[in-house]
Amino acid sequence: MNKELALRQSFLKELQCRVNNQTVDESRMKKRHSLTYTVEIITDDACGVVVSELWKRDGLMDRADGPALIARDAATGIIVEEIWCRSGNPDRRDGPAVTRRKAATGEVTYKAWYSNGKRTSERHFRPRSAPRAQQKAASLTFP
Repeated sequence: MNKELALRQSFLKELQCRVNNQTVDESRMKKRHSLTYTVEIITDDACGVVVSELWKRDGLMDRADGPALIARDAATGIIVEEIWCRSGNPDRRDGPAVTRRKAATGEVTYKAWYSNGKRTSERHFRPRSAPRAQQKAASLTFP
């Protein structure tokens, strides 16, 4: 048990070091940016489960390639909340920015879509993978 806990802690420290020195290439921006993240990882002392991961950049919740906040239930290990943020604002263009689940079953109980911190609906949601021109072409019908 102590060896497992020591390995887990060493992995988390290594992960934090890698994240703090991570260089991310965001192809959407066509530039190379060096992003320094701070990751706060909280584990349950009783069972050793990571119950919370909080990603920040410049003191604000932010993550380029995943949720900025991941919260897990300590008893089941199921992810109960995910929040995707950019510069402190809820933002995700390829799915819901906020997702909540039941701790016992993992069943999704709440989804919310945000773009640049503004709430939008799934109906107005446009995934990044389908550019507007493709969507218009797909909706055209010919006699």
